[in-house]
Amino acid sequence: MWVLAILAPALACGAEPIDWKLTYTHHRTEDERDGIDLNLRGSRDARVFWLGHYWRANEFQQSRAGLEQSLSYDWGKLLLSAQAATRGFVGLASQAEIGSGGVRLLAGFGRTNLKPYYNLNFDPNDAVTLGLAVDLPAGMHASFFAVHDDRLDTGQTVLHAVLRTSEGPAQRWTVDAFQRRGPSGDGGERVRRTGLGITYDRAPYFARIVFDPNANFSGHDMWRLGFGGRF
Repeated sequence: MWVLAILAPALACGAEPIDWKLTYTHHRTEDERDGIDLNLRGSRDARVFWLGHYWRANEFQQSRAGLEQSLSYDWGKLLLSAQAATRGFVGLASQAEIGSGGVRLLAGFGRTNLKPYYNLNFDPNDAVTLGLAVDLPAGMHASFFAVHDDRLDTGQTVLHAVLRTSEGPAQRWTVDAFQRRGPSGDGGERVRRTGLGITYDRAPYFARIVFDPNANFSGHDMWRLGFGGRF
């Protein structure tokens, strides 16, 4: 029932067709069983919704559904999102892009009910985000931002530098260099390690590879290989 409650607004009849995106991601983590994630994402106008399922052998499984709405104002853009998952998880987030010039401020805020959740964002969920979005020559776009846990007192922060070679997915490279800073696990040894994600789009298909050291501030390094298509 919670799935229908989240997705009903997005699936309501509208003039525009729904654009679909299906993604398969394989998670390869040292000293753990492999994980698999399937995510179906639909978008119509300024609204996006998704259904997903993650499983790691018989150790952990979780299904999720979410909804995202983009709003435009004179001062910039606001993105609001909500997600619910099995095991009782609920999360809310907002992100603003402030300004209309070639350099804009990024600010975000997220909160969850702290129920069990396998974090597929790989950034803290109960966090604040601050950064900059920059338009570059030849249609390229860059963003620089930090995601910092401001609720659980973990001291964990993830820094990102993202470059996209174009806005549209017809043919595009996306490079995300990120660094984790803070204690691993619950007050464990502090880490300061850098990871890299590379995505290549050639419509309607795309592929992604990510090396994530101390993924989710765990004690394990992870490789993620994903691919899919739009239809």
